[in-house]
Amino acid sequence: MRYRGARPIRKEFRRYELITGHVARKTFISVSLELGIHERAVKNIGNHKGERSFRRYVKLEGSYLSKEMTKWNKRA
Repeated sequence: MRYRGARPIRKEFRRYELITGHVARKTFISVSLELGIHERAVKNIGNHKGERSFRRYVKLEGSYLSKEMTKWNKRA
């Protein structure tokens, strides 16, 4: 919401109008990693030059992390 002075200005948007290329890129990277695509392949597809810039886009869900820890725990 924006304000003009103390008065709020409301404007409605469709959801697709709010999604940017950055959001789409971040979603693609996170979902690709969750689906098991190798990290190196995702970096190449996303055209990331360095590790630091790649890590900005990675946001893994808690349920995925729990599942991965369960896999590791079964091996031990």
